[in-house]
Amino acid sequence: MDIQILQQERMSQTGSSLVSLMQDQSIRKLDLLVREAVQNSLDASLDRSKNTRVDVDFITGWFEGRKLNSEFEHIESRLNARYPEKDYHFIAIRDSGTFGLTGTNDISDDKTRLQGLVYHISKRQSMEGSGGYWGLGKTTFFKMGIGLVIYYSKTKENGAYISKLAAALVEDESANPLVDEKNSRGISFLVNMRSLMKTTYGTSRYPSPMKDTSEYFWIFLRLNHTLILRLAPP
Repeated sequence: MDIQILQQERMSQTGSSLVSLMQDQSIRKLDLLVREAVQNSLDASLDRSKNTRVDVDFITGWFEGRKLNSEFEHIESRLNARYPEKDYHFIAIRDSGTFGLTGTNDISDDKTRLQGLVYHISKRQSMEGSGGYWGLGKTTFFKMGIGLVIYYSKTKENGAYISKLAAALVEDESANPLVDEKNSRGISFLVNMRSLMKTTYGTSRYPSPMKDTSEYFWIFLRLNHTLILRLAPP
């Protein structure tokens, strides 16, 4: 997977500031995770009536660290050095009865669910009945593990089923980060950077979700997880 490293800019969020956004000392992190995940799924329900049904599953398991690390070429060596054990825990959240990560990732189309969940922070939701802002609740996910969250969704768009995969890494940029780049603000996207976008300044690359991936990724995602939180061993 390619990597997009966000650089320090004026009035921009950093990784360290994001992980401190949802601070509620009276609620345990796990309770916050459940609350925010369920709310995100309800906001994305296909049927907005009172009798709608949305199922949200929380799944735990193990994965082989080095096999998954090899998918993230830019940080593979650092992941292997920091987490040398063979197997590690993950938490997965899967929902059904929801829209999924629909839409394109063209930044001019900034109201897509794909951009809203994966790439936006502090952007007010526009769908009637949805509360809060895109992305504030998801900061809880980054606190549960090492800051790496993998998003996977299978959606039906224009009559065809499409599988989409993206990952985000949020970490404290001042505390020995996995992405050790000058001027990095501790936020990176691990995606497909081969897509091109035309702008007023010419043609540039922008991140888009991968529509194909390795065999191990598909084995890892065989339950069609919406997102996966990678956890270090206790």
